Amino acid sequence: MQRAQALQQRLDGEMNDLLFEGVAGGSTVHIVMNGKKYVDSVTIDPQAVDPEDIVLLQDLIARAFNNASKKVDDKLAEHADRLGGRFF
Repeated sequence: MQRAQALQQRLDGEMNDLLFEGVAGGSTVHIVMNGKKYVDSVTIDPQAVDPEDIVLLQDLIARAFNNASKKVDDKLAEHADRLGGRFF
């Protein structure tokens, strides 16, 4: 049990230190988040901002967030496979 807890703590620390970038709209929207899915930064190209079409910008932000989030999930799955899938 202690070994499992130690491995989980190590994994948590590793994931917290990693950064993942999500992009959308041909790279007009960038979101950077850590492995705990906390957003570190959001960058929006001014060309992506159209006051007449705010829905498009909202969609781009959501897509960039989901893109980064999937990268975190993929990395977690990779770690779980490496550990034999015993802890997830």
